[in-house]
Amino acid sequence: MPVILIPGPPGSQGQRGIPGNAIPIPVPTVPGPVGGQGIGGPPGPPGPPSTTPGPAGIPGTQGERGIPGNTITIPGISIPGPVGPKGEKGDIGLQGEKGDTGDQGPQGIQGEKGDTGDTGPQGLSGAAAGRFIFVQQSPVTIWTITHNMNSYPDVFVMDTGGNIVEGDVLYPSLNQVILSFSAAFGGTAVLT
Repeated sequence: MPVILIPGPPGSQGQRGIPGNAIPIPVPTVPGPVGGQGIGGPPGPPGPPSTTPGPAGIPGTQGERGIPGNTITIPGISIPGPVGPKGEKGDIGLQGEKGDTGDQGPQGIQGEKGDTGDTGPQGLSGAAAGRFIFVQQSPVTIWTITHNMNSYPDVFVMDTGGNIVEGDVLYPSLNQVILSFSAAFGGTAVLT
């Protein structure tokens, strides 16, 4: 048999519930984008120089001595050994053959002039066999010779060392000759 439901009258309103406590829920923070690099400021003025020297550093400890290296032998380089003892004197060898005569050496330098010899004897005072010898004792530059040969003879002059000297010859007359030289000397004049 079917059941029929008949609604009853509405019930009375229930009591209000006690309000609950608010529970804060943290909201995650999302970082924003990184900003661009700012413009650097101007450099500051240099500080005054320091006049106080800094303290001396602590000296370091001495390092360990290195290991000596090995001696390297270079081929081709000979190291001389010690000098041996002096040997005994050998026997005297046989005399060699006489060598060829060498070329004549150059003429030696002329030696210094020797001392003046003694004065020779006085010459003949006149013409003797067509020749007149005049001896000038003291050194002079002008020799005046009177020969009385009644001619203009040739004149041959030597100094006391036997050296031939040339000079100017003047015949003022047939019996006189005047000889003139650039330096004073003594010697002999032969007139022929």
